[in-house]
Amino acid sequence: YNIHDDDDNNNKKERENKAQSIQSTIMPKKFEFPEFYSFPPFFTIQPVLSTKEKQLALWRELILRYHQEQKIKTLVVHDCPLWKNNSIQRQLSE
Repeated sequence: YNIHDDDDNNNKKERENKAQSIQSTIMPKKFEFPEFYSFPPFFTIQPVLSTKEKQLALWRELILRYHQEQKIKTLVVHDCPLWKNNSIQRQLSE
């Protein structure tokens, strides 16, 4: 048994923990999109007022949840990944 082995193991664990901490601050968490995000009409302003109000409420909740979970403090409107859903080939118009 070598006392330096413990030091090496502790240093290795410490470096791994720091690397994980740095990675978690750099790499955003995988965001789980709600089901309605894959519904094409969600990306089109709805003409019926009651439907439009529900749609806008869903957008508001989605934006807030996304930014909270990703720990993003500022919404950059022109550069928000939520505006485009490649899986259904839909995006918000400008």
